[in-house]
Amino acid sequence: MTPIHLVSKHNNAQTKTGYIDQSTLPPLQESPSSVRVRTQLISLSSNNLTYALAGDRFGWWSAYPVPAGTKLKSAESQKDTSTDADLDLNASWGIVPAWGYALVSESTHASIASGSLLWGFWPTSSHSFDLTLASFPESDRQPDSHFREASPHRANLMAMYNRYVLVSPSPRLNLDSDSAAQTVLSRPVFECGVLLEKYTLHRHRFTHPLGLPRGAPANTIPGVPAWGEKDADLRKAVVVSLSAGTKTARSFAWMLTSERSARGELETEGPRGLVQVTSVPQTLADFAAGDRRKTKLKVKNVGYGREELRAVVEWVRRLQEEEGVERVVMVDFGAAKEVTEALVEGLKATAEGGGDRKGLDVLGLAVGNESKVYSGEEIQARMASGQALGKVQFNTSGVRDRAAEVEGATAYFDGVDEAWKRCYTETGLGEVRFERYHGVEGANGIEGAWGALCEQKLAPNTGIVVRLIS
Repeated sequence: MTPIHLVSKHNNAQTKTGYIDQSTLPPLQESPSSVRVRTQLISLSSNNLTYALAGDRFGWWSAYPVPAGTKLKSAESQKDTSTDADLDLNASWGIVPAWGYALVSESTHASIASGSLLWGFWPTSSHSFDLTLASFPESDRQPDSHFREASPHRANLMAMYNRYVLVSPSPRLNLDSDSAAQTVLSRPVFECGVLLEKYTLHRHRFTHPLGLPRGAPANTIPGVPAWGEKDADLRKAVVVSLSAGTKTARSFAWMLTSERSARGELETEGPRGLVQVTSVPQTLADFAAGDRRKTKLKVKNVGYGREELRAVVEWVRRLQEEEGVERVVMVDFGAAKEVTEALVEGLKATAEGGGDRKGLDVLGLAVGNESKVYSGEEIQARMASGQALGKVQFNTSGVRDRAAEVEGATAYFDGVDEAWKRCYTETGLGEVRFERYHGVEGANGIEGAWGALCEQKLAPNTGIVVRLIS
């Protein structure tokens, strides 16, 4: 019996383990685009909590429905403990997807041989499952190694979650290596950092944070403002990164400092300063180290203490006086709403004592949530706080779609891959650690890993890597 990790759709901290008899799997469908796959190596992070929290709204629960025939059993006795209420498991339970590698065990696809390794969005389980991987139309100018999942039940998923990449025709990559672990841990969110810096917060591209077409009117989506060159202009701005210890925030910081400097754009395009707020400031990358990463950008790393946050406000105020800073772009990667509210209030307020010092224009981008299981009341409060502060939500998939249209898909994906290689070589994310887990069951498997994630037992610079099948 093969174990499957199931998460409650009503209380994401509650889990069960289902079991399925894989010996009864039907033959692989006789179509030119069918592959049978098993997950090999994945990572778990706060993103997976988001997939569970908003699984119905964004279709993440539908990526991998609980297979028919799954039973809830005791792992020790294998005694069937299913009840009538358990028969339709998908009504209350789901499989949370995760990024990483999977191995093709069978294939009818002319371009994907049995034994091939694929990169993509996989179930947090070790059971075999089938995908329908179609080629992209030639007019899309997509890389030959990229395929799209075309199953009807996944039609509502955003495009990036239906994209699969052929890594190699045979599993030459060592999935037990540290480089593979760091890739599954950081590469999925690294792309978000690329899109933020190079497309959304760049005045020559100014891609809308939701991925709306350029020039879309403000009422395209009710309550969502338009986005233009002025919004993306960092020439007289300070960027404040909240929850800067997350891998997404580290990726953005590396792009904003190292890559923008290497492109010769830092002095001409800004920003004038970068503030990184995190509980682990000592683990952030030193962007003054190394020839290529030398930058004149002023960087301030602080914790969440009250005095430290006050110091941030004064530091930004000094840049306002000395360098003509006019605005603050606050990028929230998952800080507590109280932190955001306190900083916005301090930055917007006109300085006591009058004079020429003015309140700063503050623009907020919402990228991530806290690494926790939210109650309904908590998520409503966070959304209300974001709306009150005028935050604009960032959508990685939508911005990626627009970027690929502008650059051409092959050029875009090649560029992201090359940037990731440079970042990894430079240790550009700073001190990022990982804990290894194995299989589905027990404290050392996905069961234990999910518990550690839900209970916030991991430091912000530590992630989870799970080897499902050795």
